Amino acid sequence: MTLRKKFVGLSLRTVLFISWALGLFPFTFNAKKRKLQRSKWLIFYGISVNIGLLWFLVIYSPTQTEAGTLEVYLKNHLLEQINIIVAAFGLVAICITYFRTFWKSQELNDVLNEMMQMDKVHFNKRSLEESISKFDYYVMQKSLSTIGEVLSTVIVHVGLPGHKNVIFPLLMSCIVHVGILLVIMHFYLVILFIYRFIWIINRELLDLANKLRSNSHVAFPRLRLLLSLFSRLLELNSRVGGIYDYQMILMMCTVLGYNIVATYFLIVHTVSPKKTFTTFKLFLFSQALFINTWDFWLSIAVCDLAERTAQNTATILRLFSDIENMDIELDRRLNNFSMFCSHRKLRFYHCGLFDVNYKMGFQMIITSVLYLLFLVQFDYMNLV
Repeated sequence: MTLRKKFVGLSLRTVLFISWALGLFPFTFNAKKRKLQRSKWLIFYGISVNIGLLWFLVIYSPTQTEAGTLEVYLKNHLLEQINIIVAAFGLVAICITYFRTFWKSQELNDVLNEMMQMDKVHFNKRSLEESISKFDYYVMQKSLSTIGEVLSTVIVHVGLPGHKNVIFPLLMSCIVHVGILLVIMHFYLVILFIYRFIWIINRELLDLANKLRSNSHVAFPRLRLLLSLFSRLLELNSRVGGIYDYQMILMMCTVLGYNIVATYFLIVHTVSPKKTFTTFKLFLFSQALFINTWDFWLSIAVCDLAERTAQNTATILRLFSDIENMDIELDRRLNNFSMFCSHRKLRFYHCGLFDVNYKMGFQMIITSVLYLLFLVQFDYMNLV
């Protein structure tokens, strides 16, 4: 086993065990039925633990008197107000995310069981024969970005003046942050497995095309099975989107909000007439901005990867059109498959508002930059 495979396996096991420890994966595995079962005790445990963590985080958060008023707030009161608004929105987003996660746990249980069954019966043997490097690549990136997010929280907390001795709120903040990152990680991994299954279907279609070109026999039932599997994956993708749509929208908005605040921190420090801007402060906010953007973009990239892989299925089916002397029944099944791909597409359409792909990701980043420009223009007199 390569080092990459070991790291990916360790990452997946770590996500599972920490999710169980925080009560965010309220399922037990029935070895006899080889299925996940929703546990009411784990749900009660998860709700109790996370409500307790949020309560401690709010109650024991340091006030300005305890932690020391940040110098930047004395210079720019608008920044302080925006930071409070973004923090309050983040707290509400966390509560809604936890509520939706537990509320939709039964539906998620059904989706995961169906995916496990599909993997065992139809994809497991093939996946052992061929390595999908992109799957490992994205799991490794997400694991590193999650670790980076936690370290970034510690660095910012320790680096801000007046916060060095407040250890308990820092611990609570890190644990809550890990919990939210794990919820996003669950969605991320489910999409990666859907991508992996569609990738295997595409590879098998390519093999069928090569067999037909070499005048080999192709079994009709296998082609019908591939269409059925593709249809089930699109349905599962829609169900997963319905489970996580509110959580992903809230977390994306929260990350973009914090990025705007961090960038505005840099601007206020840079133009400060007291020359309080230092290289360490540049590093402090730049690393937080970079890691937040990296983690945000990974969620965009994995959705775009699955969407493009599903689009490649229709492209692969076009390879059959120039094969001569094809059986009439086989040609009919291929046409049905092509018609299905043209009418049913894999999309991540959160709450019916927008598609999640590279195009929308760039638009969201550009929008956040525009909001930052509006903010600078609105508060220009306090910056000069």
